Amino acid sequence: MVDAYLQNGSKLVDITNEFFKACEELEVGEFSMSDDFKISYAMSAIEIMDPKMDSGLNFFEWKMLNFTDKAEHTQEILRLSSKEIIATFDATFATIASWLNSQPLDQTIFSNMCMCDSEVIKNNIYLYTLSTATLHFTSLLKQFFRCASVSNEEDICLQSGHNVPSYDRTFVSTNLTDTIAKLRKTIRGNNTATEKHEFQALLIRFEFFSSLLEMFDYLLPSKETLYLLTAGVNETEIDHFVPNLYSAGEQLQKCLLLHKRILATINFGKQPPKGEKDQLFDWLSTFDSNTYLYMSTAGLPRKLQLFSRVEGYKYIEDTLETIGEIIMSVPDSVTTTWGLLELVKKFGDLHSNVLTRSVLQLILFPINRHNITGTIPFTQIAFNSINRFCGYLMNNNLQDVVAQHNSYFPHLNAPFNELFCLFERAYACLYQTHGNNLARQWDFFHVNFDDFSILINEAIQLEDEMRGVRLRVFQTQGLVLSVGGVPVNDDDDASDYTKIIQPMTPIPPLIERLRLENKMEYPLSNFFLYTILETMHHYFWIGFQLRLFLPFEFIYVYW
Repeated sequence: MVDAYLQNGSKLVDITNEFFKACEELEVGEFSMSDDFKISYAMSAIEIMDPKMDSGLNFFEWKMLNFTDKAEHTQEILRLSSKEIIATFDATFATIASWLNSQPLDQTIFSNMCMCDSEVIKNNIYLYTLSTATLHFTSLLKQFFRCASVSNEEDICLQSGHNVPSYDRTFVSTNLTDTIAKLRKTIRGNNTATEKHEFQALLIRFEFFSSLLEMFDYLLPSKETLYLLTAGVNETEIDHFVPNLYSAGEQLQKCLLLHKRILATINFGKQPPKGEKDQLFDWLSTFDSNTYLYMSTAGLPRKLQLFSRVEGYKYIEDTLETIGEIIMSVPDSVTTTWGLLELVKKFGDLHSNVLTRSVLQLILFPINRHNITGTIPFTQIAFNSINRFCGYLMNNNLQDVVAQHNSYFPHLNAPFNELFCLFERAYACLYQTHGNNLARQWDFFHVNFDDFSILINEAIQLEDEMRGVRLRVFQTQGLVLSVGGVPVNDDDDASDYTKIIQPMTPIPPLIERLRLENKMEYPLSNFFLYTILETMHHYFWIGFQLRLFLPFEFIYVYW
């Protein structure tokens, strides 16, 4: 090998075969015949051979420095053609789709150098509007993911080594409005047919971005509201928010129509040279796939699965259509606990992504878990569900039963209150579990089983208390009530109870059945057991979908 070096000087020489022959001369366990050889040399060689070290060894052009210099000291960025701006817009949305598909933030969105320092391109209204709107949208999605609490490290990468400014919604909206107005004015001017088509394609894209942000304004709390929630501000000090599903649906339909027109005009943008990959976009002036290597903290290169422009738009279209299904499904599903359960199961399956699952969670619980969709008290859904499930309450609303028990049986107040507090917590936690990806759902279900076990125990205790109630009939306008087996004999007491009992005539079904049968046909514990069985069924379905069961376990799973 030394001879090869001496003969060829500084020229690159392949020494693989020579190195292999030299290694054959070494004894087993012997590193080198050289007297000055050290073990650290071998360790260094192993580290250099590690693919993770390639980022430090491979030469790459510092395109970012050239881009910044051109933007600050020349007019080259201002002179970008409309074809390139169209392609830049499409590539930016492809990187957003790749990021939502669990690829690193620094290797997707921030491969667009406009995002790294948007202020240097302030003179180009199109690029500046695109970059500020994208940065706002990215930070908005981050807040969605954090507040929904259904995203995990394998779903989305929220960390970035870039320190970028935060743009508020008003600023971004103003920029989009000005850009759209400028494009419309330009289209009305004296341009060639080709130029008009290109400007029209740009207008469609900015209108799409504007409608997309407006849809999220109607659908989910603002970034500022979510920030206050994550900061631990008292919920009473935060503005109340109710999702406007109708207006959000209108904007969504507009987005889908504009999206079809975008796909039809994607060829109006600049196209990559032959042999260039469409996923990396290095053929565009504003993109550099190596940006993360010198702008971020030390990162580990990985095999990326990036979308091309067409694939990225297809991913966004699928996401928007799923959000549309959510908007259509929510009103019919929020009346009962099992309706909500079917809803979160439907949109938590294999075909969902982290954005659609987070959107569903924030629609159901925009501020807290006490009010579904910000308007329906969870206790009302609980009462309605139990009324529909338990046959003995079909003719008498559970709210009335609880009110009657609060009047007649004060000692049942505490069990009732505790039961419904546990009810709300257990079901809200179960719905949130279904918002995770399938593998995480499998892991988290044991927490739900524990919650419902406690809930069933509380329900059984309450049932036992209610079975201890005895009704005794004696002559005071046809009905006098005794509590806990202690008859009411005093005339004054009887008259007091008569006043209370008058609204109960005729005898409520619950009291009548307790009097006649001394039992409950469909106890509360069965209601919660039904939910556990449904969850167990889904638990095993996930196990088979993800192939987590081995063949010899099938009989065990069946039984």
